[in-house]
Amino acid sequence: MKTKTIIISILTFIVIFLLWFFADNLMTCKFGSFQDSKSFGDIFNALGSLFTALAFAGLIVTIVIQRQDINDQNKVNNIQNFENNFFRLIEQHHRIIDSFVIEPKPNKENDTIEPYPEKRGVITKLEAFDFLAKDFKHRYEKVKEIRFPADKSIQTVFVYAFLHHTYGKYGYMMGHYFRNLYHIVKYIDSDKSLKSFELKYKYAKILRAQLSAPEILLIALNGLTYYGEGFKPFIDKYRLLKNMNFSYEMVDVLWLTGKYPHIIPTVLRENPFRYDGTDFETQAKEVIKNDNYLKEYRERLEKN
Repeated sequence: MKTKTIIISILTFIVIFLLWFFADNLMTCKFGSFQDSKSFGDIFNALGSLFTALAFAGLIVTIVIQRQDINDQNKVNNIQNFENNFFRLIEQHHRIIDSFVIEPKPNKENDTIEPYPEKRGVITKLEAFDFLAKDFKHRYEKVKEIRFPADKSIQTVFVYAFLHHTYGKYGYMMGHYFRNLYHIVKYIDSDKSLKSFELKYKYAKILRAQLSAPEILLIALNGLTYYGEGFKPFIDKYRLLKNMNFSYEMVDVLWLTGKYPHIIPTVLRENPFRYDGTDFETQAKEVIKNDNYLKEYRERLEKN
């Protein structure tokens, strides 16, 4: 747009210059002399009107160029404002991690599952996230053995182990973390100054680079609960689990790829086949097609 207006402006001024330069020759050829003042006055008035029109056109071109410059500057300012707010949110994300504090809680009297035994006392910062990931894995295995001997499906055990144990005991800290992270991604997605998905994805990648292995795992687990169902579409859209460490406290990789299809390419690169020779992609698609555990879980909550 800016190049086009510049070209138009140059052509306009060339035309004006040529008309001015050849005006004398044109009138001389027409009248031979300037004795016919009436005829000369007519042609002079005509040229005067033409120059006035061209001057007006030049003014319009100038206004268009200035408006384009203002629009370009506004775009730059909008991006700068977005980046200022975005990086403040990133700083807030790190402050939440730095202030993250949990203390492993004892079980209730009727709970026979022992808490993850490796840590005791107050745990802070990223070490706390590491504890929560290991606590979930520990409780998942124990819940599968004790609580659900008849139904050991991953979905059932996951919901109970994560929501009723790990999140149930430490959600007072985890909830704040997840809500802030959701707000950052939603801010990227909804900002009108980012005109393309590629530009939005660029900032999502910056956010994704801030996440540690235990954070990524907990984000994935939270997205599979009714607390995180609003966050899950953004997790998929911006591939927040792309850097997941699949050897880190993982319950079942196939099950997770069924929930988050965007990690399938990474899984295929790292481990394209299961021990029985079946490819992950086929199995994951089957899991996606048959999975309705979130709907069933919410129905159970409503009944209770």
